[in-house]
Amino acid sequence: MQYVGCEAGAMADAEKRAVVCENALLVPRRALEDRIFSAIQEWILVPEVVALAVENAADLVCAGLSAPPEPLGPSERLKEINVELATIRRVAARSGRRQELSRGPAELEAERAHLSRSPSGGAGPALAPEVLRAAIEARVREVRSAFEVSLQDRREAFRALLGNRRMRLGPDRERGFRVEGVFSLDLESA
Repeated sequence: MQYVGCEAGAMADAEKRAVVCENALLVPRRALEDRIFSAIQEWILVPEVVALAVENAADLVCAGLSAPPEPLGPSERLKEINVELATIRRVAARSGRRQELSRGPAELEAERAHLSRSPSGGAGPALAPEVLRAAIEARVREVRSAFEVSLQDRREAFRALLGNRRMRLGPDRERGFRVEGVFSLDLESA
């Protein structure tokens, strides 16, 4: 039987474990995996939970944006920038003052690039909630399906959710041990 301690799967060497761990708890690997995999399926990979996390993340991003709104919408501003650039280039070509007039186009090009990269800049309307919800549900079903196959598939899906992070293992009076950690679910491939 394999045992796992402190940082799930990270520390087999007792000397290294003593440096990182606050406890000497060892748990059978299978018991640990069963606890983690069932929690992922029952509490984490649930469309409502993922949708709430996405909504909270979107709220944080919106709250963090400090730039004042453009007087024009992003697509209208992009059109205006294109007209301004064309005008400046025509004037520069006719007057022979290209070097003197090069600063204006550079600033406008930077603004155009920024608007083109921003989520609302010329990319069309924002994603409708029902479309976002369908994408979330599809991605959650896809990842959950990996937890319903073989033990090896569950382990691989778990590693993908965990990324470079480690789970922390600690004692728990009621359940014997607790597991703490952070997962990430990539929704871009949805």
